[in-house]
Amino acid sequence: MCMSNEAREVLNGFLSAEYGRGPDETRLIHIGERHPETGSLHWITAWNPLGIVHDDAANAVAQRDLFAALAMAGLRVEHGFARSPEQSDDGWREPCAIVHDADHQSIDALARRFRQLAVVVLEPGAPARLRCYRALWIERFGSADMDARNVEWVA
Repeated sequence: MCMSNEAREVLNGFLSAEYGRGPDETRLIHIGERHPETGSLHWITAWNPLGIVHDDAANAVAQRDLFAALAMAGLRVEHGFARSPEQSDDGWREPCAIVHDADHQSIDALARRFRQLAVVVLEPGAPARLRCYRALWIERFGSADMDARNVEWVA
């Protein structure tokens, strides 16, 4: 089964997005590019579970719960964001938690708990990549059969 056009658009949105640190980072992360980080970073959000737009109030509560869960786990976290590329006119932007030096299993558990289709992973010496959650893509779109560079599909 092939991925639907809607699923392809969502995946392409993740792949073309810009990921930053702090409120107005000028050094942006792009999927597929390498960066001089010395430790691993994961961008994760609780906004818009399954890629379905929710109202700002519900998203804010979910994001607060995500930060609380990260604090309870004792993980080092900073605020970040994901946004449409500057040349885009859709204005999409959402806050993220940037988690330092966490293992994939911890991040995967949180991504599943907050029903996120993907997280961004940046590890020393490797290009930034998407880590996509197959079961959640299947739940949302009915399939998760798209190969793309810098995309890692996990159960």
